[in-house]
Amino acid sequence: MTLLEASKGRDNNLNLMRIVAAVMVIFSHSWPISYGADHSDFLNTFSKGQITFGNVSVCLFFFLGGFLIMSSAERSRTARVFFKKRVQRLFPSLIAVVVCTVFIIGPFLTKLDLASYFTNIDTYKYLLNAVLLPVHSLPGVFTNNVYGTTVNGPLWTMPVEFACYVICFFMYAIHMTDQKKMKYTIILFIPSYIFMFYILRNYSVLQAALRPMGLFYTGMLFYVYREKIVLKGWLALAAGVILIVSLPTNTLDYVILFTFSYVTAYLGFAVKKNYHFLDGKPDLSYQIYLCACPIQQIISQMNGGCMNHIVNFLESLPLIVLSAVIIYECVDKQIMSLHKDRM
Repeated sequence: MTLLEASKGRDNNLNLMRIVAAVMVIFSHSWPISYGADHSDFLNTFSKGQITFGNVSVCLFFFLGGFLIMSSAERSRTARVFFKKRVQRLFPSLIAVVVCTVFIIGPFLTKLDLASYFTNIDTYKYLLNAVLLPVHSLPGVFTNNVYGTTVNGPLWTMPVEFACYVICFFMYAIHMTDQKKMKYTIILFIPSYIFMFYILRNYSVLQAALRPMGLFYTGMLFYVYREKIVLKGWLALAAGVILIVSLPTNTLDYVILFTFSYVTAYLGFAVKKNYHFLDGKPDLSYQIYLCACPIQQIISQMNGGCMNHIVNFLESLPLIVLSAVIIYECVDKQIMSLHKDRM
């Protein structure tokens, strides 16, 4: 079965995979939030620092993003329609979370008096997160937590994701995503990826953006050649084995782009869907991702700033899901209904 055949319609596992990935981010972050930034989950230890469960989730989001956003570019055709869809998807929840963080969470948790908090320029600098300029701290907030004052670290992926949208549509607009031309981008991409990985080896923040951007590119590639990519169980198993072997051998970045992509595509589209509890339900993975870190930090602060990571995970999860539902119902759902009314 080709990827084209497998990906037709909505009978796939993508919604479940995204929800699992969002929960994995919470699980992964429970270590550093509970014990300090120099602690991480056991996958990071097994892989000799190459990847965490949170990184796996980000890779999954970006690969699926590349596949689906490439599809959106083809359907949208014009930049106006394409970016309108992307803005409506990305910004409403992001703005809501950032604003609530500054004007609700911050005032309740800051060690400063309210006058000092609201007259501090750093309070308002945090609002730059809503326009994809990461600012990690709020004045007097989480100052006693072992994880430090970072309020919502995962927001660093937002500008990376939007940059991928821009690159995707630019390539579509200049017809580089045509089947006859896309294959030539591989020749340029692979040495460029290796070169940038080497150049940025001493800049961990910038280097961290390379892998998800690479997965976004392979997602685009899989979409463009979906009628030629055959999904077979034994190939997915072989790719999975290669991934596992690469962890203790410190070779993950040599194999992850195409092995991880193939495994994700197989699990997402080729594995028969045997559940229906998510049918017709909204995808809350994005909202969960946005709400997770601040709530986990709040739980840590309520427990003295340091706690057991499993307790942090279990106490945070229901609150994060509830917050995600509220954000979706009050913000995203209203934006979507407003858009439909104008059509």
